[in-house]
Amino acid sequence: MSEKMGQRPGNKEDKIKEELGFTPPAFKIADKLGEDFKGVIEDYYEVIYTDDVIPLKYKYLMAIATGLMAEHKPKVMVDTKKALKYGASFEEIKEVLRMTIWWCGAPTMVKIVPEVLNYLEKKEEHGQI
Repeated sequence: MSEKMGQRPGNKEDKIKEELGFTPPAFKIADKLGEDFKGVIEDYYEVIYTDDVIPLKYKYLMAIATGLMAEHKPKVMVDTKKALKYGASFEEIKEVLRMTIWWCGAPTMVKIVPEVLNYLEKKEEHGQI
């Protein structure tokens, strides 16, 4: 029987879990589909989330927009935190929110954006951004 995810010290999933603070749901599903498939998903994640051609700051700003378009609040919040970690400013994130509202309409504005703005305002009040 194969080892369960997170039980192998130093594996890719552990590194990603430490980076994100949680195990991405895709990893949990991939684990059930076999070690070979899990390896493909882990490798793909590492290819996507590298500070390579497009810096991570911009990748996470794009991720905020796609999360908003999909109305996936938890993803938007995680990607907002990651964008800040990699150097995005409050103003840059607000610009992404504005653009996405333009593309997706007012429902996006009232469903998810208030939580993002509240989070950013609290970080700003505490001098964290």
